[in-house]
Amino acid sequence: MIEVKNLQKTCETCPSQWEFQTFQDRPVYVRYRWGTLDIRIGRPGKDVWDAVNGPSIVYESLGEEFDGSLSWSEVESKLKLLSQDQILNLRGVEAYDLYCSICKGECRGGH
Repeated sequence: MIEVKNLQKTCETCPSQWEFQTFQDRPVYVRYRWGTLDIRIGRPGKDVWDAVNGPSIVYESLGEEFDGSLSWSEVESKLKLLSQDQILNLRGVEAYDLYCSICKGECRGGH
């Protein structure tokens, strides 16, 4: 399971929503709405909005169409299946990490 630091529940239900920091000081955004759990991760040292716009590391339908209530223990059960290495090797995460905020492209830090 990935490390969870500074967990905050930002919405109780419809959607159930949390944010926290994990390895490399990466922000994580968790949202459960319309029966779908979406967990997104941002780049190291960025704020939660970077995670909101970042790649999904979990995207799974768990409930009915209008379901928006989920417990943290259910989220944790999904996080337990993920390791840092698995997340970093996801194609969307790798590409997002390389995305440059200066040139809006994949310059690989050439600035």
